[in-house]
Parts: sequence; C-alpha cells; structure tokens
Amino acid sequence: MASVEALTLNGVDLNGLVSNVESVAGLLRTPVRRGESIRVPGRHGALRRADRPYDPGEITLPFWVIGAHPATGVALTGDEEASSYYARADALVALLHAPDLLFEHTLPDGTSRRCRAELADEPLDFTRQAGSPLFGRVSVALSLPDAFWYEPVLRTAGPYTVVTGAPVELAPFAGATAPMAGLQITFTGPINNPELRQPETGSFVAYDAVIGSGQTVTIDCDTETITASGGLVVDYTKLRYRPPRWFELDPTAGLEVQLVHTTGGSRTFTVAGQRKFLTG
Repeated sequence: MASVEALTLNGVDLNGLVSNVESVAGLLRTPVRRGESIRVPGRHGALRRADRPYDPGEITLPFWVIGAHPATGVALTGDEEASSYYARADALVALLHAPDLLFEHTLPDGTSRRCRAELADEPLDFTRQAGSPLFGRVSVALSLPDAFWYEPVLRTAGPYTVVTGAPVELAPFAGATAPMAGLQITFTGPINNPELRQPETGSFVAYDAVIGSGQTVTIDCDTETITASGGLVVDYTKLRYRPPRWFELDPTAGLEVQLVHTTGGSRTFTVAGQRKFLTG
C-alpha cells in the first residue's frame, strides 16, 4: 500500500505491526444489480429493465496476525509469543464483532471513502501457520447494507440561476460512480412550481406551489423531509416525484440536470450532498 493509503475500522488502523490487511483489492468489488430483463413468451430477446437497483455490496478482506510485540513488532519467544498471538487475534475478533462497523479507506490522493458494514459469513476461522514468530491468517467476508461507499465531505453545487429547461452540469459531483439518492435540493424564491430533473434517467422532484421572494424550500431526499424559510408553510401534498425515490442523480448517465419552472426569467436552485462510489 502507498505511504498515504490507509484503512481504518471504527478509527483503528488496520495496517498495524502485528495485524494487517494483506490486500485492499477486495474493496474494488462492485455491487451487483438486482433483477434481470424480462423474457416474454413468443418474443425474441427480452424487455430491458432500465431501473434495476443494486444489491448490498460484498467485500472480502484477508488479515494476518503474528505473535510479536504490539508496539515494536519485535519477535517474541515461548509463552510470550503465543500469548501475543492470541491477544492480537482476540483484539481483531472483538473489533470485527462491534455492533456497527465503519470502514474508512484513505486513497493515495488524500481523499477518503467510507462504508458501513456487517459480517457476512461466520464463524471467523483463523488458519494458524507453523513457524516462528507464530503466524495466522483469516479471511473476513463483509456485507455493505447500503450498497455504496460515500465521501465524508458535503459538496454544494450552486447556487445556479437559469431559465427554465436550461442544462446545468453539477460539476462538484464529478468523480462519483454510484447513484446519489440522498441529496438536498433547495429552490430559492421567487419561483413558481419548480421541478429538478435528470433528463437522461427521468428522475425528478417537484414542488407544485409558489415560493415567494425571500423564501426557500429545501427537499431532503435522504430523510424524506421538506423544510422552508421566510414564513412559508410546508405542504407535502405539493411534492411530486417519480417513485420509489424522491430524486436520484446517477453519474453513470452524466451530471446534467434541468430546472423547470413557470415563473419566467431566470430562477435559482442549489444541490448539496455527498458523492457515492461503487467501490472503496
């Protein structure tokens, strides 16, 4: 691993002197899509399903553990060697069985990605190797319930002020590889019946009401809540979207969106959120 590349679990560096991840190649496994195209009797081929969600991600990390001094890595002998080996194995087992597993992978460029995981295959089986120092390996299979890795940095695209239907590139989200369904979208008044859409996928979210001057409406697609400012009272019956998600920006289809409204002239919107990734 490069000098600035690191992998931590719940804040603990997994690149220690007496226990280590042999390879981070497992972090580069992408989740698979759920479902398949629909075969119709009597017809050639199949009907393609464009909206196929992802299954939970799966990664495998191979660890090694040695019986050595935990601070210096100096080889031990006899009972001390065995005691150190089992202590290191116990520490790793306890870490992997925490109620919540938060991995953070720091890449060579200094950026990092996180994911929440759980053990996918138990029991853990340590294979003890003969020799000195005492040495063992264990392969750990993990499941990512949320499917994707995320960047622990909030990015803001905008504010953009455009005429209705004008294309806008959400450049701050460049580099993302997974769909982003947890964005916060803010419409700034005066604006009438605003709708933000990604033309390539058909995903959209709209607030069918008048937002006056000095007022804003923020649609949080992660918590599925709406907040307003400037004295505006939120009305959830005015919300319109394409189920099942309020809005999703899919970078594999590009980062171009459109603001559509009935106000006339140029109006303003902002998009904030975290980049998502198919791999760690």
